[in-house]
Amino acid sequence: NNERVRLLYVAATRAKKRLHLLGDTPVDQKRDVVRKPRSGSLLSHLWPAVQAKFEASFARRRVQMDRQEGFKLGGVSLRRLASSWRYPVVAAPMVPPPPRPQDEEEISFHWVGSTARHVGTVVHQLLQHIGDLGIENWEESYVSRFESVARAKLTRLGVAAVELEDAVTQVVTAIDRTLNDNKGRWMLSGVHRQARCEYPLTGFLDGQFRSVILDRTFVDAAGIRWIIDYKTSRHEGRDVDAFLDNEQVRYAQQMEVYARLLQRLEQNPVRLALYFPLLTGWREWKPGQD
Repeated sequence: NNERVRLLYVAATRAKKRLHLLGDTPVDQKRDVVRKPRSGSLLSHLWPAVQAKFEASFARRRVQMDRQEGFKLGGVSLRRLASSWRYPVVAAPMVPPPPRPQDEEEISFHWVGSTARHVGTVVHQLLQHIGDLGIENWEESYVSRFESVARAKLTRLGVAAVELEDAVTQVVTAIDRTLNDNKGRWMLSGVHRQARCEYPLTGFLDGQFRSVILDRTFVDAAGIRWIIDYKTSRHEGRDVDAFLDNEQVRYAQQMEVYARLLQRLEQNPVRLALYFPLLTGWREWKPGQD
Protein backbone atom coordinates (compact mmCIF):
# COMPACT_ATOMS: atom_id res chain seq x y z
CA ASN A 1 0.00 0.00 0.00
CA ASN A 2 2.79 2.40 0.92
CA GLU A 3 4.54 1.50 -2.33
CA ARG A 4 1.48 2.54 -4.36
CA VAL A 5 1.37 5.87 -2.51
CA ARG A 6 5.05 6.36 -3.24
CA LEU A 7 4.54 5.66 -6.96
CA LEU A 8 1.65 8.12 -7.05
CA TYR A 9 3.79 10.77 -5.38
CA VAL A 10 6.71 10.20 -7.75
CA ALA A 11 4.46 10.33 -10.82
CA ALA A 12 2.70 13.50 -9.70
CA THR A 13 5.86 15.37 -8.76
CA ARG A 14 7.45 14.75 -12.18
CA ALA A 15 5.11 17.26 -13.85
CA LYS A 16 6.92 20.46 -14.92
CA LYS A 17 4.08 22.85 -15.84
CA ARG A 18 0.69 21.15 -15.48
CA LEU A 19 -0.65 18.05 -13.81
CA HIS A 20 -3.96 16.46 -14.85
CA LEU A 21 -5.36 13.71 -12.65
CA LEU A 22 -8.36 11.84 -14.04
CA GLY A 23 -10.55 9.50 -12.05
CA ASP A 24 -14.07 8.15 -11.80
CA THR A 25 -16.23 6.77 -9.03
CA PRO A 26 -19.49 4.79 -8.99
CA VAL A 27 -22.80 6.45 -8.16
CA ASP A 28 -25.23 5.14 -5.57
CA GLN A 29 -28.42 5.17 -7.65
CA LYS A 30 -30.74 4.73 -4.66
CA ARG A 31 -29.31 7.55 -2.58
CA ASP A 32 -28.24 9.55 -5.64
CA VAL A 33 -24.78 10.27 -4.24
CA VAL A 34 -21.20 9.65 -5.25
CA ARG A 35 -19.74 6.53 -3.70
CA LYS A 36 -16.21 6.19 -2.43
CA PRO A 37 -13.64 4.83 -4.91
CA ARG A 38 -12.53 1.24 -4.72
CA SER A 39 -10.34 0.53 -1.72
CA GLY A 40 -6.67 0.28 -2.60
CA SER A 41 -7.01 2.31 -5.81
CA LEU A 42 -4.82 5.36 -6.34
CA LEU A 43 -7.92 7.55 -6.19
CA SER A 44 -8.76 6.19 -2.74
CA HIS A 45 -5.50 7.62 -1.42
CA LEU A 46 -6.42 11.05 -2.81
CA TRP A 47 -10.08 10.87 -1.81
CA PRO A 48 -9.85 13.06 1.34
CA ALA A 49 -8.48 15.89 -0.83
CA VAL A 50 -10.73 15.50 -3.91
CA GLN A 51 -14.02 14.17 -2.53
CA ALA A 52 -15.63 17.62 -2.39
CA LYS A 53 -14.72 18.30 -6.04
CA PHE A 54 -16.26 15.02 -7.20
CA GLU A 55 -19.46 15.67 -5.25
CA ALA A 56 -19.74 19.22 -6.57
CA SER A 57 -19.25 18.00 -10.14
CA PHE A 58 -21.92 15.36 -9.68
CA ALA A 59 -24.34 17.93 -8.23
CA ARG A 60 -23.87 20.20 -11.28
CA ARG A 61 -24.50 17.27 -13.56
CA ARG A 62 -27.73 16.42 -11.73
CA VAL A 63 -28.99 19.98 -12.18
CA GLN A 64 -28.33 19.83 -15.91
CA MET A 65 -30.17 16.53 -16.21
CA ASP A 66 -33.15 17.87 -14.27
CA ARG A 67 -33.38 20.89 -16.57
CA GLN A 68 -33.59 18.60 -19.58
CA GLU A 69 -36.80 17.16 -18.13
CA GLY A 70 -35.87 13.59 -18.81
CA PHE A 71 -38.63 10.99 -18.83
CA LYS A 72 -39.11 7.40 -19.92
CA LEU A 73 -41.31 5.98 -22.62
CA GLY A 74 -41.59 2.22 -22.85
CA GLY A 75 -38.48 1.77 -20.72
CA VAL A 76 -36.36 4.06 -22.96
CA SER A 77 -34.98 7.28 -21.49
CA LEU A 78 -35.93 10.31 -23.55
CA ARG A 79 -34.78 13.90 -23.22
CA ARG A 80 -36.35 16.99 -24.67
CA LEU A 81 -34.38 19.09 -27.08
CA ALA A 82 -33.52 22.60 -25.96
CA SER A 83 -35.99 25.24 -27.19
CA SER A 84 -33.17 26.87 -29.15
CA TRP A 85 -32.40 23.74 -31.16
CA ARG A 86 -32.64 24.03 -34.94
CA TYR A 87 -32.02 21.62 -37.76
CA PRO A 88 -28.36 21.76 -38.78
CA VAL A 89 -27.52 23.44 -42.05
CA VAL A 90 -27.16 20.78 -44.72
CA ALA A 91 -24.15 21.17 -46.95
CA ALA A 92 -24.75 21.56 -50.65
CA PRO A 93 -24.91 18.19 -52.42
CA MET A 94 -21.78 17.03 -54.16
CA VAL A 95 -22.00 17.47 -57.91
CA PRO A 96 -20.16 14.86 -59.95
CA PRO A 97 -17.35 16.35 -62.02
CA PRO A 98 -17.91 16.82 -65.73
CA PRO A 99 -16.63 14.08 -68.03
CA ARG A 100 -12.88 14.22 -68.49
CA PRO A 101 -11.45 15.01 -71.88
CA GLN A 102 -9.88 12.06 -73.58
CA ASP A 103 -6.83 11.49 -71.40
CA GLU A 104 -4.78 8.69 -69.91
CA GLU A 105 -7.84 6.72 -68.81
CA GLU A 106 -10.00 7.43 -71.83
CA ILE A 107 -7.68 6.46 -74.67
CA SER A 108 -9.64 4.16 -76.93
CA PHE A 109 -8.44 0.60 -77.34
CA HIS A 110 -11.42 -0.70 -79.26
CA TRP A 111 -9.10 -1.69 -82.08
CA VAL A 112 -7.08 -3.96 -79.79
CA GLY A 113 -8.32 -7.51 -79.46
CA SER A 114 -8.65 -9.18 -76.07
CA THR A 115 -5.66 -11.43 -76.76
CA ALA A 116 -3.43 -8.43 -77.49
CA ARG A 117 -4.53 -6.84 -74.22
CA HIS A 118 -3.75 -10.04 -72.34
CA VAL A 119 -0.31 -10.19 -73.95
CA GLY A 120 0.31 -6.66 -72.72
CA THR A 121 -0.84 -7.58 -69.22
CA VAL A 122 1.53 -10.54 -68.96
CA VAL A 123 4.46 -8.60 -70.41
CA HIS A 124 3.87 -5.88 -67.81
CA GLN A 125 3.78 -8.47 -65.02
CA LEU A 126 7.03 -10.10 -66.10
CA LEU A 127 8.81 -6.77 -66.58
CA GLN A 128 7.62 -5.76 -63.13
CA HIS A 129 9.12 -8.94 -61.68
CA ILE A 130 12.45 -8.33 -63.42
CA GLY A 131 12.50 -4.66 -62.43
CA ASP A 132 11.72 -5.42 -58.79
CA LEU A 133 14.51 -7.99 -58.74
CA GLY A 134 16.96 -5.80 -60.68
CA ILE A 135 18.51 -6.88 -63.95
CA GLU A 136 21.84 -7.42 -62.19
CA ASN A 137 20.27 -10.18 -60.12
CA TRP A 138 18.62 -11.83 -63.08
CA GLU A 139 19.95 -15.25 -64.02
CA GLU A 140 19.93 -16.69 -67.53
CA SER A 141 18.33 -19.86 -66.20
CA TYR A 142 15.17 -17.88 -65.49
CA VAL A 143 14.64 -17.33 -69.23
CA SER A 144 13.75 -20.99 -69.74
CA ARG A 145 10.74 -20.49 -67.49
CA PHE A 146 9.24 -17.66 -69.52
CA GLU A 147 7.33 -19.89 -71.90
CA SER A 148 5.62 -22.00 -69.24
CA VAL A 149 4.90 -18.97 -67.05
CA ALA A 150 3.50 -17.01 -69.99
CA ARG A 151 1.31 -19.92 -71.08
CA ALA A 152 -0.10 -20.37 -67.57
CA LYS A 153 -0.84 -16.66 -67.15
CA LEU A 154 -2.45 -16.30 -70.59
CA THR A 155 -4.57 -19.39 -70.02
CA ARG A 156 -5.86 -17.98 -66.73
CA LEU A 157 -6.72 -14.73 -68.52
CA GLY A 158 -8.90 -16.69 -70.94
CA VAL A 159 -6.88 -16.62 -74.15
CA ALA A 160 -8.44 -19.04 -76.60
CA ALA A 161 -6.54 -22.21 -77.44
CA VAL A 162 -6.28 -21.27 -81.12
CA GLU A 163 -4.51 -18.03 -80.20
CA LEU A 164 -2.54 -19.25 -77.19
CA GLU A 165 0.72 -20.29 -78.87
CA ASP A 166 1.02 -17.07 -80.85
CA ALA A 167 0.31 -15.08 -77.67
CA VAL A 168 2.99 -17.03 -75.76
CA THR A 169 5.47 -16.32 -78.55
CA GLN A 170 4.75 -12.61 -78.35
CA VAL A 171 5.31 -12.51 -74.59
CA VAL A 172 8.55 -14.50 -74.76
CA THR A 173 9.79 -12.37 -77.67
CA ALA A 174 9.01 -9.14 -75.82
CA ILE A 175 10.88 -10.20 -72.69
CA ASP A 176 13.81 -11.71 -74.59
CA ARG A 177 14.30 -8.59 -76.70
CA THR A 178 14.11 -6.36 -73.64
CA LEU A 179 16.74 -8.38 -71.78
CA ASN A 180 19.06 -8.18 -74.78
CA ASP A 181 18.50 -4.48 -75.43
CA ASN A 182 20.86 -1.94 -73.86
CA LYS A 183 18.05 0.51 -73.21
CA GLY A 184 15.87 -2.23 -71.77
CA ARG A 185 18.62 -3.41 -69.43
CA TRP A 186 19.34 0.15 -68.30
CA MET A 187 15.62 0.70 -67.69
CA LEU A 188 15.35 -2.42 -65.48
CA SER A 189 18.62 -1.90 -63.63
CA GLY A 190 18.58 -2.11 -59.87
CA VAL A 191 21.20 0.64 -59.45
CA HIS A 192 18.67 3.44 -59.82
CA ARG A 193 17.37 5.28 -56.76
CA GLN A 194 13.69 5.24 -55.75
CA ALA A 195 12.95 2.62 -58.42
CA ARG A 196 9.37 1.34 -58.56
CA CYS A 197 7.35 -0.81 -60.93
CA GLU A 198 3.59 -0.55 -61.37
CA TYR A 199 3.62 2.45 -59.04
CA PRO A 200 0.07 3.67 -58.17
CA LEU A 201 -0.34 7.42 -57.87
CA THR A 202 -3.41 9.51 -57.04
CA GLY A 203 -3.74 13.27 -56.92
CA PHE A 204 -6.06 16.20 -57.45
CA LEU A 205 -5.43 17.74 -60.85
CA ASP A 206 -7.45 20.24 -62.86
CA GLY A 207 -10.32 20.02 -60.37
CA GLN A 208 -10.49 16.22 -60.49
CA PHE A 209 -8.93 13.25 -58.76
CA ARG A 210 -6.64 11.30 -61.07
CA SER A 211 -5.50 7.77 -60.33
CA VAL A 212 -2.76 6.35 -62.53
CA ILE A 213 -0.17 3.57 -62.49
CA LEU A 214 3.40 4.17 -63.63
CA ASP A 215 4.91 1.12 -65.32
CA ARG A 216 8.47 2.05 -64.32
CA THR A 217 9.92 5.08 -62.54
CA PHE A 218 13.26 5.87 -60.93
CA VAL A 219 15.84 8.58 -60.34
CA ASP A 220 19.07 8.08 -62.31
CA ALA A 221 22.63 8.99 -61.33
CA ALA A 222 22.16 12.50 -62.73
CA GLY A 223 19.14 13.15 -60.48
CA ILE A 224 16.59 12.90 -63.30
CA ARG A 225 13.25 11.30 -62.52
CA TRP A 226 12.28 8.94 -65.33
CA ILE A 227 8.67 7.94 -65.98
CA ILE A 228 8.51 5.08 -68.47
CA ASP A 229 5.45 3.45 -69.98
CA TYR A 230 5.60 0.06 -71.70
CA LYS A 231 3.75 -0.35 -74.98
CA THR A 232 3.42 -3.85 -76.45
CA SER A 233 2.38 -2.52 -79.84
CA ARG A 234 3.33 -4.44 -82.97
CA HIS A 235 4.13 -2.81 -86.29
CA GLU A 236 4.25 -4.77 -89.51
CA GLY A 237 5.13 -1.87 -91.81
CA ARG A 238 8.53 -0.53 -92.85
CA ASP A 239 8.56 2.90 -91.31
CA VAL A 240 8.96 1.96 -87.66
CA ASP A 241 10.27 5.39 -86.70
CA ALA A 242 7.14 7.09 -88.00
CA PHE A 243 5.01 4.62 -86.06
CA LEU A 244 6.94 5.34 -82.85
CA ASP A 245 6.60 9.07 -83.41
CA ASN A 246 2.84 8.71 -83.81
CA GLU A 247 2.67 6.65 -80.61
CA GLN A 248 4.53 9.39 -78.75
CA VAL A 249 1.98 11.95 -79.93
CA ARG A 250 -0.87 9.62 -79.02
CA TYR A 251 0.28 9.06 -75.45
CA ALA A 252 1.82 12.47 -74.77
CA GLN A 253 -1.17 13.80 -72.81
CA GLN A 254 -1.31 10.67 -70.65
CA MET A 255 2.39 10.96 -69.83
CA GLU A 256 2.08 14.67 -69.06
CA VAL A 257 -0.51 13.82 -66.40
CA TYR A 258 1.93 11.36 -64.86
CA ALA A 259 4.62 14.01 -64.73
CA ARG A 260 2.38 16.65 -63.18
CA LEU A 261 1.24 14.28 -60.45
CA LEU A 262 4.75 13.17 -59.58
CA GLN A 263 6.14 16.71 -59.65
CA ARG A 264 3.84 17.54 -56.76
CA LEU A 265 5.80 15.10 -54.62
CA GLU A 266 9.36 16.08 -55.51
CA GLN A 267 11.54 18.63 -57.27
CA ASN A 268 13.61 16.35 -59.52
CA PRO A 269 13.69 17.22 -63.23
CA VAL A 270 11.46 14.78 -65.10
CA ARG A 271 11.98 12.87 -68.30
CA LEU A 272 9.20 10.91 -69.99
CA ALA A 273 9.67 7.82 -72.14
CA LEU A 274 7.82 5.11 -73.99
CA TYR A 275 9.43 1.68 -74.37
CA PHE A 276 8.25 -0.87 -76.93
CA PRO A 277 9.49 -4.36 -75.95
CA LEU A 278 8.46 -6.08 -79.19
CA LEU A 279 10.22 -3.42 -81.26
CA THR A 280 12.97 -2.46 -78.80
CA GLY A 281 11.71 1.01 -79.59
CA TRP A 282 12.28 4.05 -77.41
CA ARG A 283 10.93 7.59 -77.40
CA GLU A 284 11.79 10.13 -74.70
CA TRP A 285 11.03 13.80 -74.11
CA LYS A 286 10.77 16.48 -71.45
CA PRO A 287 7.34 17.34 -70.01
CA GLY A 288 5.78 20.23 -71.89
CA GLN A 289 7.89 19.60 -74.94
CA ASP A 290 5.94 19.86 -78.18
